[in-house]
Amino acid sequence: MKKITKEQARNYLVCYHNLDGQRGYKGEKGTLEYFKQVGSIQFDPLKVAGRNADLTLQSSVDGYTPAVMEKLLYSDRKLVDGWDKMQSVFMQDDWASFSYTRKNQKDNYIRWLKRIGSSEILEYVGEIRKMLEENGPLSSTKIDFGGRLDTGWGRGKASAVTLDFMLKTGEIGVRNKQNAVKIYDLSERLISEEDYKKENPFKNEAEFTDWLTLRRIGSVGLLWTRNGGGWLGSRYLENRKSRTDALKRLLEKELIEEIAVDGLNDIFYIRKSDKVFLDAVARNSAKIIAPLDNMIWDRLMTKALFDFEYSWEVYVPKIKRKYGYYVLPVLCGGKFVARFEPEYNRAGQPLKILNWWNESVLTAKEKKTVTSAFDGFCEYLGCGGSNIGDFI
Repeated sequence: MKKITKEQARNYLVCYHNLDGQRGYKGEKGTLEYFKQVGSIQFDPLKVAGRNADLTLQSSVDGYTPAVMEKLLYSDRKLVDGWDKMQSVFMQDDWASFSYTRKNQKDNYIRWLKRIGSSEILEYVGEIRKMLEENGPLSSTKIDFGGRLDTGWGRGKASAVTLDFMLKTGEIGVRNKQNAVKIYDLSERLISEEDYKKENPFKNEAEFTDWLTLRRIGSVGLLWTRNGGGWLGSRYLENRKSRTDALKRLLEKELIEEIAVDGLNDIFYIRKSDKVFLDAVARNSAKIIAPLDNMIWDRLMTKALFDFEYSWEVYVPKIKRKYGYYVLPVLCGGKFVARFEPEYNRAGQPLKILNWWNESVLTAKEKKTVTSAFDGFCEYLGCGGSNIGDFI
């Protein structure tokens, strides 16, 4: 078992995710290269200073803009909206590989519908399919029937719940979006014929779990054995025994390597193919990090390695928030140096920072690096500068 320091672990993760720019990921090509490396990027529709997927990519891919994602998703269709680490975006090539996930989503959803006494939703599936077959792509605003039902967290439209069921089980997908409104279509029209008709490549759930475990390690770059955010989103990974068995098989196949980190008792894992990053040294640069960035999926691991405690408080009641509604971390070199709360950014408007919290006293060099990072961040947002000078 290879032993490394916390500093090496931090450098590994920063360089792995190209957060220092050394890998040269750029534009559309770099976006696809990054997706091939991490597999999935978590999607969330909230848009204050950009959506999570866009924020993740702007920090890892030079020159990235939201238009790149839109093109790859809804024009070129090299990416697809789906389910991996919760709601995610991943390569269309992986569609068949997630067959077990879609089946599991379906089974769970049906059990939930039975529990809340709303199994009639299953009868609406055929109705929506017929609407799409006859009328072509439809926005969610054009699909409204069945009244309302009690979902357990409030009353919702039966048609909306049906659409959610069909989306999570892969029967329909998103053809495009008009602002925040989804335009739905049948998956067989969205996924290439080759990928859609491709059979599940795994003989059994154990094979799938091995693939998914290896993939998830690659999504974060470095993962420990503990339960936590790094393993969420799939029963195959959340189940400790299932995950542990998969890790043993992957070790036997020499696809992963165990790593020990000084000062920590936990065993960490990397893919063997990523060993080159163990000796990497992060270049001096700064990045604004997405709230659901792959590198910080496991908050406890982030705290253990970076001594940085972060929680995205958008779903936390205002009175219980420690910082603010939508707060983003600032990474400089191999450490988190600050976090800030931006005001909702409108196209063309300067980025307004509402609040700023330093993790430590910034050196003159760090101030210069962070200021430069905000210049780049404003280019990504397409806005006329920021008030970063008021805070550092």
